[in-house]
Amino acid sequence: MCKNVVTPSTTTTNLPSKQRIRNGATINDQREGRKPFLSSLISWTLRLVVRMAITIIFLLAFYLLTSTLHVHSFVSDVPHAGPATVYIPGGGFSGFWFHLGYLHSIPQEDLLSYDYYCFSAGCLSILSVFMNKSLDEVSEAAFAAQNAWTSGNRSRFELVDHFFDTLVPSEPDHGNELTRNIIPRIKVLVTTLSGRVEIVQANNVQELKDGIIKTTWVPYLTGWGFPRDTTSGATFVDGGFSRFWHPRCETRLDLPLIWDTLVHTFNPALDYTQVRRLWRAGYEYRHYKMPRKVDRTFVPTNPNNFTDNNND
Repeated sequence: MCKNVVTPSTTTTNLPSKQRIRNGATINDQREGRKPFLSSLISWTLRLVVRMAITIIFLLAFYLLTSTLHVHSFVSDVPHAGPATVYIPGGGFSGFWFHLGYLHSIPQEDLLSYDYYCFSAGCLSILSVFMNKSLDEVSEAAFAAQNAWTSGNRSRFELVDHFFDTLVPSEPDHGNELTRNIIPRIKVLVTTLSGRVEIVQANNVQELKDGIIKTTWVPYLTGWGFPRDTTSGATFVDGGFSRFWHPRCETRLDLPLIWDTLVHTFNPALDYTQVRRLWRAGYEYRHYKMPRKVDRTFVPTNPNNFTDNNND
């Protein structure tokens, strides 16, 4: 008869029962411990993505809403900018081309009779007209920035920087018309997180560029994060986020609620046909009313030094 021969085994079955249970429990604990960690990590990541998406959608909706509504109808305690002042809101890419068309319909010598309180794309539109740029010239500068982005040579966060450099020449002499007659007309409205609204009055081209970059900075859309001014230490974002507290101007160029101005607000890939349609809509728009003109020949550069001769 053959006897059953029990051969030694190297598996855990020959270990004492308590040790087998202990080892098995350890292995199971390790396996089960990984699953909750991975699932919690995935869940946390998804929640973060959803929250960021909701935040961005809310910011964009708020920005779009305040770019089209006459918000001063809801807020009364805002300062008045004075006579012969024009308010030009942003409105993104569509707002830029629409306002450019409207401003092109007015002679430049008439435009120089007013002061402009603007934010975001509104500042770029009036600056383009002051630089005496035609639609084709502005389109060429815009498409150059767009091509630099699509080719990977520039980030989408650098589109405004590239466009400004193409549109405006390098730092001029202090006697230049740009510094003397154009830059003082543009009051850039910037939102600060520490306050409400800051009015930037540039003295030269570089200061104007810095102000326009600040007022066009929509977090995670046209700029990464929330930048901080190296001089003042203030954190700033797009001027549209403080629109409820912007100065009250004599005339407002609020964007009309039409399809093209709504759907192309954040579209950096507009083609020439879409650009020209928006420009034409602004050029033919007749519901704006520019304010009365003021003869600024007799307005002193320093009002504190002005003496009213009628009081004699």
